[in-house]
Amino acid sequence: MTKITNQIRRISEVVSSCDWTFAATDFKQTLASARPDDLIYADPPYAGRHVDYYNSWSEGDEIELASLLKQLPCNFILSTWHSNEFRKNVLIDQNWNNPRFHLLMRQHFYHVGSTEDLRHSMTEALITNFPVHATQSEVDEMEQMAFFEKPVAVV
Repeated sequence: MTKITNQIRRISEVVSSCDWTFAATDFKQTLASARPDDLIYADPPYAGRHVDYYNSWSEGDEIELASLLKQLPCNFILSTWHSNEFRKNVLIDQNWNNPRFHLLMRQHFYHVGSTEDLRHSMTEALITNFPVHATQSEVDEMEQMAFFEKPVAVV
């Protein structure tokens, strides 16, 4: 079987294993329906990073998302970009500079760009409203699994 077929089968297993709810709605509507036992994972377009999702994501949207996430009755994880060799995401300090939020960073290399000299590494960030128990060195040692790869249990 091809890798994509295996990935689709794995996605089917993951989706079938829990009582998931999928909805195609505006983020404001989705967040308004959050319940205390939910875990929200927000992965918006990266503000200020060529976010041409049909010209639909702005700095104002990013600020509104941050405001709504801060008011949630449940835990959340927000993925965004932190910095690269040229600049820093100023919205992280603006929106998340509070001890109740936790920041986990990891260097990542994008294989996107018209030529190799235009491809640069980026520091990605996960922001949570709950403590992250893995230390940065533990996270740095983890290898990225293939899309929906099933982890192997070590006995």
